[in-house]
Amino acid sequence: MNSHRLGATSVALLTLLPLVWSSSGCALTSKADPIEVSYLRPDPVAPGGAGTGKALRLERVEAGEALGRGLLVTDEGALQHDEAFQWTEVPAVYLERALSRSLFEAAPGKVPGFRRDLAPESPRLAVELLRFEWVRGGAFHVECRAVLWSKDRTLWERTFTSQSSAGTPEGLGSAAGKALADVAGQLRGALGS
Repeated sequence: MNSHRLGATSVALLTLLPLVWSSSGCALTSKADPIEVSYLRPDPVAPGGAGTGKALRLERVEAGEALGRGLLVTDEGALQHDEAFQWTEVPAVYLERALSRSLFEAAPGKVPGFRRDLAPESPRLAVELLRFEWVRGGAFHVECRAVLWSKDRTLWERTFTSQSSAGTPEGLGSAAGKALADVAGQLRGALGS
């Protein structure tokens, strides 16, 4: 008698479960509009100078997991990812490229820059990208922390910040490029090239 009642209850639950599941609006049973993604890329940073000056080794630029390919947006004080916008590469790559161009590449009429040197005794520049985000309707912000060290001692440690106006998503590439160029220029100036 107990097993018959238990079997009937199980059959009833198994019959009702698909009905409840399908009426709950589960993503597997309903269709939603696909998210349209726009891809972003900062404008390139101009070269800073010929690499004939002091020796310097630029380490790989690091960044936290939150600074991935998705656009970080501050909206009414809350930080969130905007899934409709993606960077074509992770932002740390953009900063590393901007620093490399600013520090080591030649540009007409510019002061000579640094000489890329991979020797273990060369001063090393380690950089961490701390902020790469847009305040919706306002400015695009870039912030990084740099540590210059040689052999077994730290020579200096500083934070560099910049922002550039970007009122709409269409202006983000230009604003990000300007902020990256400014941060790279600040860092180059701090290094005394």
